[in-house]
Amino acid sequence: MYKEITLDLTRKQERDALSKPIQISGGALNSTKHKIYVHDENYKKIMKAKKNNTGCRIQFSPGEIMKTATAHNMAGSGFFDDVWNGIKSAGKWLKDTGIATNIADALVPVASTVIGPTAANLARKVVQSTVGVGIKKTTVKKGSQEAKDKMAKLRAMRKTKLAGGSFKIN
Repeated sequence: MYKEITLDLTRKQERDALSKPIQISGGALNSTKHKIYVHDENYKKIMKAKKNNTGCRIQFSPGEIMKTATAHNMAGSGFFDDVWNGIKSAGKWLKDTGIATNIADALVPVASTVIGPTAANLARKVVQSTVGVGIKKTTVKKGSQEAKDKMAKLRAMRKTKLAGGSFKIN
């Protein structure tokens, strides 16, 4: 009765599909982002457009929308997917900016009073090794002696001849 297809729909197309026809581009037809269930008539129309690498205009029926929603158990799509993606992007931002490192460092003394200093430090090391939070990036100040030494080492490495497996690079 319903056939499964994969499309790449924008958020606006997902909203509009509930009430009116939507235009789907040829590139969106060749994506594997969303699994959607459609009737034979819409399936034929989509497959013809996909074969010709052109777009098509589709009106999804309420039955197709309900079948798709039921098949996905309404999990991991729509509102809850947006919430989870927001949490992940906030966590990435905290990690990339270094704020998560400062928070993790500040929590060690607090955790020491609850679980003891040894356990708190051990927990801190576990967090560092698993997610990378707490590993501060060191940058060399431009113009410092350390930076000059680093560049001298890099230049020296470029001047030496590198030996490969059974041949020599000149």
